Amino acid sequence: MIREGTFDGILLRMGGDLEEDCLVPLLETGFPYVVIKRYLSNRMINCVINDDVQGAFAATEHLIRLGHTRIGLIAAEHIRVARDRCEGYLGALEAHGIEVDPDLIYHCGDYMEETGRKAAETFMSLANRPTAIFAPGDIVAIGAYHTIQEAGLRIPEDVAIVGYDDIPPAATLSPPLTSVSTPYSEFGIQSASLLLDIITQRVQPPRRVIIEQSLVVRNSCGSRLRGEAPIASRF
Repeated sequence: MIREGTFDGILLRMGGDLEEDCLVPLLETGFPYVVIKRYLSNRMINCVINDDVQGAFAATEHLIRLGHTRIGLIAAEHIRVARDRCEGYLGALEAHGIEVDPDLIYHCGDYMEETGRKAAETFMSLANRPTAIFAPGDIVAIGAYHTIQEAGLRIPEDVAIVGYDDIPPAATLSPPLTSVSTPYSEFGIQSASLLLDIITQRVQPPRRVIIEQSLVVRNSCGSRLRGEAPIASRF
């Protein structure tokens, strides 16, 4: 596509991890590109991302500040985004002096609804079950909702839940789900804008743009506060 020269730039969005080898044709030729929602830890590239470590840290810390010390984590590690969210959870526990309990970490390979169901079943079967769950994806949280409510338990009175991404169904759950907001439309706007700036040489690459996130507090975590709290980025 680059050799054909029929277009001026490229936006890259992938489901899996970004490997540096994938970018070699772009980096060697200087062809304008922007990677959406992926980054390299060892090299600065043109990308538009959010800070998933800090987002997960804020979500977990919110539960800690509400008095929870036994917080379950649904931990997928198949891509960097998922690993970053696990890192944020662990960082919040460490920052507040809470020892990690391996029984409260459910390892999985995806963020699907059925995974949330199975994770909640595992957590609810523990003799000393968690009082809160951080589900690093709202679809997973929806699955956990079903299992918890089918077991006759109440959210948030028996189990508090915080999700991630703030997809539209999050606000319509009963109770509405507290979640870290990931403004996907803003990714498209910022990515296209950055690519145009690179093509027209208004900016000098490589450039990294950080999308601001916020914790949208609703009823699922038991907080009396409502609204959005901005999340600071580590970048």
